[in-house]
Amino acid sequence: MLDQIQPHRRGRALISDDDEFFRVAICSVLRERNAFSEVIETSSFDDALERLSTVGKIEIGLFDLNMDGMENWLDLSTLRSEFPDMRLVVVSASRKRADILRALEIGAHGFIHKGLGVGELRRAVDLICDGQVYVPPFLPENAGSPINDDMAEALSVDETPRSTHTALPNEIAALPSSVTRPLQCSPRQREVLDLLIKGLSNKGMARALNLSEGTIKFHMAAIMRLLGVNSRVAAATCAIKQFSDDPHMVQSAELGLKRAGRQSGLAL
Repeated sequence: MLDQIQPHRRGRALISDDDEFFRVAICSVLRERNAFSEVIETSSFDDALERLSTVGKIEIGLFDLNMDGMENWLDLSTLRSEFPDMRLVVVSASRKRADILRALEIGAHGFIHKGLGVGELRRAVDLICDGQVYVPPFLPENAGSPINDDMAEALSVDETPRSTHTALPNEIAALPSSVTRPLQCSPRQREVLDLLIKGLSNKGMARALNLSEGTIKFHMAAIMRLLGVNSRVAAATCAIKQFSDDPHMVQSAELGLKRAGRQSGLAL
């Protein structure tokens, strides 16, 4: 009897989802059907960032769209640019065309619906790892209008090496540096922003929040994107405008800005 052909062994994958049952199911498929040598499980976005900051190369990362600690598309967009060698996949129970197209807009390599069968899930992961962009089979019929030529091209052509900078959705990219509307950031980003206003360095923030410096750097990058600025002092200044009705925050900010000015040479 001929030996059964063994699939090509892949490297390391990461699945981040707060649904334990779904994580177990995905891990089984990734190990047994897609032949990943290691699958890392995390139940929150912060846990995923910690692992990304401390382990070696991860070939593909699957992230639940509505996971604890990740409350906006900006996190995923920043993830795409901060870890450009990792295939980024959005996982969701959503069938909304807008969610699927937004995932592609921020640079995700695929959108996997949680209702996919095992066979299609295995195929989707293989296609993504081989350089394709994957969307669910129901996308073309989801909105009553066909996919336009640009989208069809994006879905059918092998992805070529791309810039590590990922274009943000228009409404995010267009945010003025003054930020005149309420800041839409996650609770963790707000904690980092509060410490930034107080003048703490990345190392100080990491110590205060019990996180790695790599995770702090990620949140700082996301905050700067959100505010449309490129320095720590500018980010703190914009944040002060958000919290100007809080006297305690303003007082902390005045001291923090003086300290931040002295540390302005620090890299992210």
